[in-house]
Amino acid sequence: MCYLFKTSSTLSITNTNRKNISNKINYFIKSSFHFFVWKRKIFFFYYLIKYINFISI
Repeated sequence: MCYLFKTSSTLSITNTNRKNISNKINYFIKSSFHFFVWKRKIFFFYYLIKYINFISI
């Protein structure tokens, strides 16, 4: 019984660690993805403005 409890507690500890690591990875992926999207938007607007200026000239 004591052995079982010990193993379950160690399992739960590793599980929480795994959860924290996965959360960190997910956060990193989300933040990098948001950065990528913003970069694309900025480039898109930049080229749109350049294109409009080119047409107007």
